Amino acid sequence: MLLENFEYDLPNELIAQEPLYGRSDSRLLTVTREGRLTDKHVRDLPGLLEPGDLLVFNDTRVFKARLSAVKAGSGGRVEIVVERLLGPSRCLAMIRSSNLVRAGSEFLTSSGYRLQVQSRTSDFYQLIALEGAVFDKILSADGSLPLPPYIRRQPNSQDYDRYQTVFAAESGAVAAPTAGLHFDGGLMDRLETAGVNIGFLTLHVGSGTFQPVRSKGGSRSTRRWFESLIGQGVMEVGWSVWERPLCERWRRPPKMVSCYRLKVRLTYIFIPGTGFGQWTFC
Repeated sequence: MLLENFEYDLPNELIAQEPLYGRSDSRLLTVTREGRLTDKHVRDLPGLLEPGDLLVFNDTRVFKARLSAVKAGSGGRVEIVVERLLGPSRCLAMIRSSNLVRAGSEFLTSSGYRLQVQSRTSDFYQLIALEGAVFDKILSADGSLPLPPYIRRQPNSQDYDRYQTVFAAESGAVAAPTAGLHFDGGLMDRLETAGVNIGFLTLHVGSGTFQPVRSKGGSRSTRRWFESLIGQGVMEVGWSVWERPLCERWRRPPKMVSCYRLKVRLTYIFIPGTGFGQWTFC
């Protein structure tokens, strides 16, 4: 499998910059076992599933991870995206700057909070908040929603609602689980009425989901991408189902994940050389 196999033309004008009015009005392409393609909408999903099927949703919540700051001294602008908190006053972050960022560099947020770079590992920097500040307060005061890079505008008040799933509960994601954004309360009710089981897991999606695959080679680069995506994510399946199809609504699977709940163990097995895998009951 080569990276060039995934190349296709996607004109910028076809990338929506605003969500549809109705979440479940989004289009859905269905594929039969015989390979027949049909255009439908996400709202049609209850009629495509069978009673007893299981839908598993990621209930992570996107937090205000993006910070605009300036360099102490020079006043040069930097953009910080907090990947995850390592403690009340310490975090792991990506930093965009016109010049090289070194250990010891300090930044000032718009409210005057002072941050200092401690070290760098690969694409990430360890930052500490100085003068007794904590990141919960810093992000609450100065943070903004980290919209995906293909959304070429600043977040607005609508985005704080629409760039969250309706079942978002556990704060910690830098990116929303995209497929889940198409489900609204009415659709969830209709799925339950149709006898579809609904379960939840928590996977805090990191900024790695937006990073390009840098290698031209096959599955090795894809595997690294999956591993960087899962990061320190915590997963827990919240429903018990026996010998029923698992309808995955989690956009991108990791290399291998075991999910425990009651007497059920679900394992995602990565298939070497393909970049894909399958869920199995153990």
